[in-house]
Order: sequence, then C-alpha cells, then structure tokens
Amino acid sequence: MPGKGFFRTRNVWRWWRKSAGVSAFCLLLSGCAAPTMEASTAEGRAAILDATYKALTAGQCEKAIGIIDPAFASAGTNNEIRMARAAAHACNAGIPSFFTFIENAAAENWGVDAPPGGSYLFRSVAKLFAETNTSVLAKRISSSRSAKQALQSHLKSGVYVAQNHQISTSAYNPGSTLGSDRTVDSNLYLLFVSMASLGALENRYGAPDATTFKKGQALGTQGTTNWESYLRIDEDACLYASSLLNLIDAYIETVDALTSGLASSLGDLSVFTSVFDLACAAGCNNQSPPASVGGSTSGCATNAGLCDACPRQLRDPSVCTTTANLALGNRNPYACAAAGLINFVNRNPILGWGS
Repeated sequence: MPGKGFFRTRNVWRWWRKSAGVSAFCLLLSGCAAPTMEASTAEGRAAILDATYKALTAGQCEKAIGIIDPAFASAGTNNEIRMARAAAHACNAGIPSFFTFIENAAAENWGVDAPPGGSYLFRSVAKLFAETNTSVLAKRISSSRSAKQALQSHLKSGVYVAQNHQISTSAYNPGSTLGSDRTVDSNLYLLFVSMASLGALENRYGAPDATTFKKGQALGTQGTTNWESYLRIDEDACLYASSLLNLIDAYIETVDALTSGLASSLGDLSVFTSVFDLACAAGCNNQSPPASVGGSTSGCATNAGLCDACPRQLRDPSVCTTTANLALGNRNPYACAAAGLINFVNRNPILGWGS
C-alpha cells in the first residue's frame, strides 16, 4: 500500500481541483471579481496556485514555471508555493507525472550487477531520463536544481534550522541540509528530483550506451580531464555530487512512505551512505576511493584533513563554487569531496556506474 506521504501529495492536486470549482461557483453566484495574481494576499496565492496546477495538468511545464517562480521569490511565499514551484520545475526536469514516474521507477532494476557492471542505480536513472538533445538536457539540469531549492526549503512547521545546516536558497526561502527538518512530502519529491538531476547529468556528461545505459565515458570528460579533479568541479559537477547525497538522505527519510513496489525495487539504498563517505574522504585527502580502478586522485591537498566524510553542506549544490570556497583552491572541502564521489561513480566496479 502507498504510504501516507504518497496520499498527501496526491491530495494536493485534489484540493486545487476543488478550489478551482469553488472559485467558479463564487463568480457565477455573486459576481465577485477574480483575484489578482499577487502572492501578498491569500486570494492572490490561491489564484497563482490554481493557475500553476492547471498548467501542469495540461502538461505546460514552462507556463507553470512562469506563473509560480515570481511568487516563490516574493515575501508571500509559503510551503504551498514552494511545493508548486517544485512540481513545475520537476515537470520541466522530466517528471511531468509524479505517479507515472513512480510506476516507471518501480519497474526498474536498482540492484547490483556482477563486477565490473556496477550498480544498476546509475543505469536506471540514465534510462529513466534518457535524452540526447543537449538543449533539452540543459533545461532539465537547470529545472532539477530549481526544484531542489524549493524542496529543501519546504520545512516542517516550527522547525529551527541550525546555522551550520542552513541553505540560503533565497531571501524568503531558507532551506536545510537535513532531511529530518523537511516534510515527508518534500523528501518524497526530493528523492525523485535527485534521480532527475542524476539522469540528466549522466546523459549530458557520461555518454551512456543507448541500449544498456552503461557509462560511455568518465563523467565530465573534456580532453584528458574529467570531474575527478577538484579543478573541474563546476556547478553541474557539484549538482551531481549533491544529488547523490540528497537521494540517499531522502530515501532514508521516506522509505516507510514509499509504495511497496517501489520500496522493493529500490532495495536498501542506505548502503551507499558509508561508501559515499569513504569516497568523499578520499577526495579530501587526495587519495583514490577504496576499490576504484584506474581512477585518479582529486589533486587536493594531501592528507590535509579537509573532511573525513561527505560534508553536510555538500547537499547544497551551489556550495562548491561560491567565491569564498573557490578561493580555497586545493583546500576547498566541497569541491574535493565532490571529486572523490565522482571518482567513485566512475571507477568503482562494484557500486559505481559500470561501463
């Protein structure tokens, strides 16, 4: 049976359909004026949300984004606005239907192949979001980042976010790197949006085989280098590393709320927690991650103690490339940890992306 979070997310759509009917009834009987699309009032927010979900129902992802993004960036934003923004950008990132995607994901193999085949996780996300058009992929990557911002700021009521866990997604949408600070619905959506990020980035930068969806080249390959070097960790590389960590965090927070079919297909993704921590630590210490074959080191300061696990702030996809962190050079713990993670994905024959 679907978990409670599954039904709550579906009820968002039911509520807005009902809301639209009430609005029409009001106009017919009393001649009341249609509310303006202003997020500063309750009526305006209702109109914005209604228009956003109508656009999404019609499959008009970019129209929905154009409606909801200004409200998200305004002082009138709230959790309903944040979830609608996540839905609009998730649609543009390759998840136009939440429930169809759940069915498709449940049908995939998420287990482990015989070495050097690696984990099916990486092949499955490449397959679910298969695309060769670079313009489409650029849109998907950008929207998956925007959806993630909205979801990381969809917090439980009254939660206090410690300073070292804060994400400043915007002035009016403070977020948290901790899954436990967020609602079940936001974590459920973040699980799938993280898959969308990984799938789009793998199709853009990993040249997956069109049949097997195994890796065709090391992620981020450009000439003789790739994302295994801290010098090559740009916004997209950081988003990939961040998505790996958010995927596992969201899974841990929502495993009891997943449909039985999807939970069974995914297996226990929490096993990646410890191996990802080892990979981050290897990147921070300029070492090759354990069991990685043929990889390179990150180029970071050797044994500098930059991190001994994946930094909590790496859940924020912008952290690698802030001005302050870029100034740290080979002592930037976020770029170094990201390089270590990507080295693991590229080179580990057991749990990495097989080639």
